[in-house]
Amino acid sequence: MNMIFCRGCGKQIHETAQSCPHCGATQMSITPKQGMHWATTTSFISGIIVFVMLSAIPDEQWDTDTTLGGFVLGVIPIAFGIYSLTQKSKTGRWMGITGLCLGIVAVLASAGNM
Repeated sequence: MNMIFCRGCGKQIHETAQSCPHCGATQMSITPKQGMHWATTTSFISGIIVFVMLSAIPDEQWDTDTTLGGFVLGVIPIAFGIYSLTQKSKTGRWMGITGLCLGIVAVLASAGNM
């Protein structure tokens, strides 16, 4: 049984008490901080890596293996981006969207070089 001290009178009360049973003072509710989902960061970082890798390859060096590799690697940030957007965490949502968009660009660039 975890006890805390009342904000109004200083007496010990249970940590889940909304108000003090002794003085009636309302207690501050502490909600756990919601962190960023791991898939959001994975989507963002893999999207940047794939985009930089594919943009560094000159057009004349695109062959079948490069095209297939760009397509497969582009799917990774798309998958993680979609997964991260289905989670409840709102923190860093823009990172999941950015990773998703970079993955789509990579897949489209690979499809355009087929």
